[in-house]
Amino acid sequence: MHIDDLQLPDNFIQYYKDKGLKSLYDPQAECVERGLMNGKNIVAAIPTASGKTFIAELAMVSSIIKGGKAIYVVPLKALASEKEQQFSELEAMGLSVGMSTGDTASKSTWLSKKDIIITTSEKTDSLVRNKAEWLNDITTVVLDEVHLLGDPGRGPTLEMVITLLRKINPNIQIVALSATVGNASEIADWMNAELVYSTWRPTELHEGVYHDGCIQFASDPDNQIKVIGPKSKPLEALAQDTVINGDQCLIFVNSRKSSKSQARNISKRISKHLEFMDKHELEKISAEILKTGDTETTKDLAEYVKGGTAFHNAGLNSKIRKIIEDGFKNNYIKVITCTPTLAAGINLPAKRVIIGSYYRYAGQAGSVPIPTLEYKQMAGRAGRPQFDKHGEAITVTKEYTNVMDVMSMYINGQAENIDSGLSRESVLRTYVLSLISTGFAHDLDTMIDIFKQTFMLYKTDQDYIRDIQDVIRRCMDFLLDENFVDVKDDKFYATRLGKIMSRLYVDPYSASVLKRGLLNIDKMQDHTLLEVICNTESIRSRWTKSNEQPMIMGYISTHAHEYPFSTFYQMNDDFYQSRFIDDTKTAMILNEWANEINPQSICSKFGIEEGDIHNYVENSDWMLYALSVMSTLVQRNHYNDIENMRMRVKYGVKEELLPLVSIRNIGRVRARGLYNIGIRNTSDIISTPREQITSILGEKTTDKVLEEINLSSDNQKPSDPQSTLETFKSH
Repeated sequence: MHIDDLQLPDNFIQYYKDKGLKSLYDPQAECVERGLMNGKNIVAAIPTASGKTFIAELAMVSSIIKGGKAIYVVPLKALASEKEQQFSELEAMGLSVGMSTGDTASKSTWLSKKDIIITTSEKTDSLVRNKAEWLNDITTVVLDEVHLLGDPGRGPTLEMVITLLRKINPNIQIVALSATVGNASEIADWMNAELVYSTWRPTELHEGVYHDGCIQFASDPDNQIKVIGPKSKPLEALAQDTVINGDQCLIFVNSRKSSKSQARNISKRISKHLEFMDKHELEKISAEILKTGDTETTKDLAEYVKGGTAFHNAGLNSKIRKIIEDGFKNNYIKVITCTPTLAAGINLPAKRVIIGSYYRYAGQAGSVPIPTLEYKQMAGRAGRPQFDKHGEAITVTKEYTNVMDVMSMYINGQAENIDSGLSRESVLRTYVLSLISTGFAHDLDTMIDIFKQTFMLYKTDQDYIRDIQDVIRRCMDFLLDENFVDVKDDKFYATRLGKIMSRLYVDPYSASVLKRGLLNIDKMQDHTLLEVICNTESIRSRWTKSNEQPMIMGYISTHAHEYPFSTFYQMNDDFYQSRFIDDTKTAMILNEWANEINPQSICSKFGIEEGDIHNYVENSDWMLYALSVMSTLVQRNHYNDIENMRMRVKYGVKEELLPLVSIRNIGRVRARGLYNIGIRNTSDIISTPREQITSILGEKTTDKVLEEINLSSDNQKPSDPQSTLETFKSH
């Protein structure tokens, strides 16, 4: 199918021609023929790099030029940023693009003026809970990585988002995209969609197994390709082979620790094969990394990057991950060793993908083979359509007997079927409250009718429906006991507390923990607040190693009077004692961060990475805000104390620095530097000689700070947080 054959205005046809698009890939053409541009629901189960994003773009553009609005739902914030950058090119054609991934208490009304909205499934769910009126105008919803319906964490949210958007607008068009859906026809049936299934790729994928110094490709089993390098170090040998041939590779390993150690070894081995100009650019990337973080991990990464190799995992902060990704896209970084989370994230293809191990540690089950779906996700990253004639996905195995296992299980295997994760009681409890709070359901029958539209119940028997009804009744009992829901004239209604917790995107169990904590707090102290929020399910406490336990127990003994849950844990129960210690460790991490301990010291003391600190800070900001709101609702006047602690955790500072860190471009380090020379607030900055300010901030940052202060003084005085809270509560 030629671009000229598309039913689009001439200016759009020319726009795509100018971008070099002349014809559609076969799966793209099939989607168009099945009604993609005419509002038909489509499930496109096609390989990575086969043009799924253009399928989405055609659906959205077609909808918008007919007066509609589109929403593009992704699983990760990093992927949202990538898609925003990609779709913003359409602004040249008069379309407006917006992205929102945070602030779960907001309706994000500014998005009502955008044609294409990019967001995560969690943010979309929160928009439904906050009754964002502009959702009624959505005519097309694109679901990227729809196979994550089967993910225990993200799946239930995505499933409810699909169900409720269809309820809000029964005529909404759904375009679901995935490279790996085992039961794609079942997903399409649920969505009343046309299924477009294809194994076609613009670049062929050659899949093989590395063993004993040789690669055996499935497409040519009689021919073994020898790889020069140490047989005992297969990842180093394969990386070296890749770089010598002028290519790049992604190496998937099963832990953060392994990603770092392999990056170190590979960097040493391939550095001598780098071109002079590459080395020059890598020096600059290394320096940029050092400016962004000051932990030992950051220093190690910066050193490895000089040798053309980087590791990439959730322990790194987002800025450093972006530096690595850009360095790889620009072909300066040749090798990235990473954990499998990268496979479900950003678009970062390479000529070769190496799967270092197809086993993963699974707690008491020990090491178990990864799912075929996960293998397909990783292997699909191999091959760049604009550069490569083919891509290579190579799995490493130590035993010859495992070669055929890899061939049958993964290379020739089918991705597993996706099952709903919505049936778990802890998950249903959240959505039962949400449905009542938003007014979608006020009785059990209506609620069941809605759940029958989910993937969980759309095709099942009456016995299973009765089982789910029993679970929902238990959820209702919990919500009634906790005063999140009330009954009037045989109808369920959310209480003010239940409604606000749902709008704040706090699950009912966590909300009950927050309430219990508040009711047990007499004297507000730092650790008391942090212990309350760390006891919720919303903050995943950090596992405590055995050699850390004496330190944690010593802290517990010293701060025993600050704990809000004096009888909550049964210390003679191993599970609760372990949980208690883990929660305390997490609270200690946050407490040290809020007292300006440098990240390197925190990471060394608690065995974590800088990215972990940032994740805890982000979740704590959310929970502390919910706690401050709740404190006014349960008549516990701790609002100011909690908000003060929230700001300290958010910025990682002691209380005296809060006026300074509230100024844009002044972080915790710069704020402490200013404070140490006698500058306490904006007035002090204005009255201090410029050269003293620049000695701390530098010339460029000083200009930005002064401009920010002038803008703030020209505008009205910022609203008081308590006033903002009352406005929120009144809705």
